[in-house]
Amino acid sequence: MILNDRIKKSKENIKETHYIHTPSELVKLYEQLEQKRNDKSFLLTIPIHIVASNESFFKESFSSIINSDEMYLTSSKSLIKRTKIEIEDVFQITKSSFSIGDLISYSLKYSSIENIFSQFIEITKIDIYKELNQDFLIDVIEQVDLEDVIPTKSISGIGKILKNLKEVYEIRNVICHDFLSTTHKLELSYEKISQYLLDNILLQFAFFFLCSEKIYEKLIPIDDLERKNYFQLIIDGKENKLTSLYNELKESFDSKEKLKNFKKNINQFNSYMENECENIRLSWFNGSEKENEQDFPFILSHHLEYKIKLLNQRINNIQGQIYTL
Repeated sequence: MILNDRIKKSKENIKETHYIHTPSELVKLYEQLEQKRNDKSFLLTIPIHIVASNESFFKESFSSIINSDEMYLTSSKSLIKRTKIEIEDVFQITKSSFSIGDLISYSLKYSSIENIFSQFIEITKIDIYKELNQDFLIDVIEQVDLEDVIPTKSISGIGKILKNLKEVYEIRNVICHDFLSTTHKLELSYEKISQYLLDNILLQFAFFFLCSEKIYEKLIPIDDLERKNYFQLIIDGKENKLTSLYNELKESFDSKEKLKNFKKNINQFNSYMENECENIRLSWFNGSEKENEQDFPFILSHHLEYKIKLLNQRINNIQGQIYTL
């Protein structure tokens, strides 16, 4: 399957909320593990889930980072040179099938945790090994309220987590590629598997917080009200541009029926956009809005960023229709 088809297939029916909730989905998996600690077949699925979740999580993370600022696109040049991006894949961007961030992130390799870290450092110039120190990880545990399952006294920094996740990737390869070794030699205990899963949960949450602090908050105002106003100004500009494009496209219609259908299409898009953005606004941990404002101010504005993303896609789609007239 060529790259652009793989991207479209992967993102089909996947919503922004699914990406946001990847670490919390792993928390649900941990709760299942607690109930199936003696089920060897279920234990074997955990390394596979961990590796698969990381690929999805970091693909979308890298895409968002690259799309957020031109500096990250520029720093990705050396990565792009090592990938197999074809001209047809680039052409698909102009047709709004996906973003430049998607194109780059889906062309990268996620076969090891070291490779993922290396690519993150190359894109962002942030030393993840240095930033994810003991104090930072303990702060994440406390903010996400994970103390009951991850004792802060057991945290020493990213080194131990990295060591455990390297083992997870090796175990996953055995499970997926060596049936006899899996059946006769591989020994997995509940204690070991649960530690792997908790380490990966902590890593994904920590990555969220690190990106918020080191990347996104430097690009946008830190104060929540200023941040909302900042995004709203962008939204207003996008909506004005979209209105102008609508008017230009309407001039090409030669019947009242086409105009009627187009107005219906506009209403359907507006309804879809507002519903999706509202779902994202209310979705983080299903907590109260007040709690979200206190604990996750950056996440609270995520629905406005998503609205900008949808408006950009809509603008490109309408421009594409106008250019083909």
